[in-house]
Amino acid sequence: MKEIIIPCFVKEEDYVIKYVVKVNVKELTDMRKEIIDKCSIITHHEIEKYMDEISKWKREIKNKKSLEMRNYYEYSAGKYGRINNSKNFRKIVNISYDEYLYPYLISIIDGLLKSNEAKLYELLELNFDYEYPTIDEELKVVEENLKTKNDDKDNLVKYRMLLEKKKLNQNQLPVDDYYYKLIDLLKVEFSSSKKMSNIETHFTYVHTKEKNNSTKILKLRNFNSLKR
Repeated sequence: MKEIIIPCFVKEEDYVIKYVVKVNVKELTDMRKEIIDKCSIITHHEIEKYMDEISKWKREIKNKKSLEMRNYYEYSAGKYGRINNSKNFRKIVNISYDEYLYPYLISIIDGLLKSNEAKLYELLELNFDYEYPTIDEELKVVEENLKTKNDDKDNLVKYRMLLEKKKLNQNQLPVDDYYYKLIDLLKVEFSSSKKMSNIETHFTYVHTKEKNNSTKILKLRNFNSLKR
């Protein structure tokens, strides 16, 4: 059973306690896949590309860490085009695909998979502000804009697109609950303790769900002097 091990520092009275946080790699990767499948924001695209540019374009998308393409399909409509009045005609291909935009939580999981301490503390803060706005939140903004400019073509087009996007994402789930599910995967073990005398530190309280060993966790912002 392969585990990731990350140190975590907690203030208790006059001591800084070092804990070791462990998480099962398979459980973490399984949850990562589940979050991508169930919580990503899906956008359908219908575009045209020159055939000789497709490979490079697909590599660029694949290299992005925050999204992926699914249900990819390309077909030729017998169209050709030129760039900048070039004499050479190039074949145009129609492409249809779904873009899966990952929740921010995926970047936290990827950090944990690399034993990144900062991502552990970020998870424990339970700050959802980095997550993308929901489609309903985006619709609300556009609806407010349309109240003052009901003939704004750009907002009308965006509103219709968001309604289609909402239908496409009707089975997707909010990501918030997965922050708690991810915390539940953490196993905390005592490692060592150190007296706080002559050490300047700054702590922030972080509250998690009531559970075995992480009912209340203190985030230690400056613990480099404690490391050995």
